[in-house]
Amino acid sequence: MPVNAMRPSLVPPIVKVALLYKTCLLAFCALVASACPGLVGRTAASPVSFASWDIAAYVDIAQNGYQVGTYQCAFYPLWPLCIRCGATLVGGNYLLSAWLLCSVISLYALWAFYIYLRTTYTLVIANRTILLLVAYPGALFLSVPYAESLFFLLLALCLVCIGRGWLSGLAVCSFLLPLTRPTGLFVLCIVAWSVAASRRYKSAYGALACGAPLLGFVCYLLLMRWYTGNPFAGFAAQSQFPANGSLSRMLELDRFVVAFFQFGWAHDYLGSWLDRIFFVGFCCSLPHIWRLCPSYYCYALLAGFVTAVANSYMSEVRFLLLIFPLFIVWAAVLSKWRLFPVCLGVFTCTQAILLIRFLSGRWAG
Repeated sequence: MPVNAMRPSLVPPIVKVALLYKTCLLAFCALVASACPGLVGRTAASPVSFASWDIAAYVDIAQNGYQVGTYQCAFYPLWPLCIRCGATLVGGNYLLSAWLLCSVISLYALWAFYIYLRTTYTLVIANRTILLLVAYPGALFLSVPYAESLFFLLLALCLVCIGRGWLSGLAVCSFLLPLTRPTGLFVLCIVAWSVAASRRYKSAYGALACGAPLLGFVCYLLLMRWYTGNPFAGFAAQSQFPANGSLSRMLELDRFVVAFFQFGWAHDYLGSWLDRIFFVGFCCSLPHIWRLCPSYYCYALLAGFVTAVANSYMSEVRFLLLIFPLFIVWAAVLSKWRLFPVCLGVFTCTQAILLIRFLSGRWAG
């Protein structure tokens, strides 16, 4: 078959629809936030911000590196490094680099994830999983330059490499994940399971793939030691955030249970009802994820519970975005119950509200 005949199908139609949706939603929300300041609680004098919240921190790290004792130390280095490299191609404009990279990386993340879905599940489940993922409220962070888009791309590439038996590619991607977000270390569950299932754990590539997430995390600690003099500066910087995140809370589960009921009807840092609703949805989905794949269950359990407990539910809607089996399970269950269109509409409206809040400088996750 001629090469030209293959080109139209390179990007699946569902990914094109998802990209169009993301673009239109971002443009619409930016227009609403700019044209209706009173509607979103923003003063007319303050402009729509495209460098608010964590974006400013990532751009600052890309420009100036880590500064000892600052809250920026809590952010992981791979995404700022990408922004810095991209800035050399756009005349040194770090903010423009961040937004352009986010757009490109999000497209490839959806594409890679769809390739995995299409080779593993039915066409209906693959398409509906992509639609749910893109409409999910926390997916707004795939549209703004946070580290989530890069993390999801690397995670999707891990799944593709597992499916095709590319252990060298799997090792590279799983090495980079802990340099992007702390939950990248949990991908070890999926990597070790897949290597053991393929019976290639005795090979050099198999051993390298299994050890890659740990090597990536060690590399992160060495980088923080180089920049700040303290390999654990990122963990110490968590005390400068409202949640005061700490792994020691894993030993205080009674406080975690009590905190669940300490919520309000405003979407704020620690008392958001929205974070708690999606956490309940996550918990209810765990048995289905176990039936999907035990290694996915281990990854989901660690990525979902550790972030919720350590951060007192703060940003849980955003953190659940990275638990990819959730969307596969939700697509299957909602299709069975014929609730898929309703859920898709609710997700879309909620994401639009959060995106407008984000662009207006208000808390979104």
